[in-house]
Amino acid sequence: MTGTKRSLEADGVEVAASWKQTKMDYTDLITVLVGAEESRFVVHKDAICGKSPFFNAACGREWREGQEKCVRLPEQDAGAFRVYLRWVYGDTLEMSQMPEPDGMADPPSFLNLNKVWMLSRYLQDDDLCNRINDCAIRKIQLRNSGLISKSTLQHCFEHNSTESAIGRLFLDALAASSNAAWFALDGQGLPSAVLFDMARKFAGGEQKRLPTMKDRCNYHIHPEGQARCS
Repeated sequence: MTGTKRSLEADGVEVAASWKQTKMDYTDLITVLVGAEESRFVVHKDAICGKSPFFNAACGREWREGQEKCVRLPEQDAGAFRVYLRWVYGDTLEMSQMPEPDGMADPPSFLNLNKVWMLSRYLQDDDLCNRINDCAIRKIQLRNSGLISKSTLQHCFEHNSTESAIGRLFLDALAASSNAAWFALDGQGLPSAVLFDMARKFAGGEQKRLPTMKDRCNYHIHPEGQARCS
């Protein structure tokens, strides 16, 4: 029988509860402290270790985190971690756990997608990274525009390189929907990595088109030895 349960809150502690009935009896719990404010989550160890190689290693007995049953993620976003727990327990990318700007017509924002991608990459969860990039491609196609806000680009390239999967996706989308005149008028304040990549693309005469689901594999992470998308 499958049901839906909301995250439980008791004494200010968020307890991640599965909204899908499973046959496994998870009794071993760990605490995760997220962000500078150390938002506290209590999670079933087996569930999160099954998704994240990072947690699987951190919860090993030889690590202090494994002995204390407490893992700290000080540089990550608590809202992004709530999204991650939905993925852990339900195999779904549910972005409604993160607040969006008022009046936004087509959530989720690229900024929030980037935050969840960063967390997923840190936790070494390539499957969710790829799912997020697919979501971003669909959003680009829906809007028929690849313009990514300056704040999103600044956040992305403060933490990621231009060679990261999401970095390449954002830069290809931006190049396909802008031109030299746009950069002259609106390009001030963009990260230097963005300006350098755009200059290379425009000067090199590269074909510039919006990313599509047909070529989504170009923006996926494929571990060594794993076949590319069909």
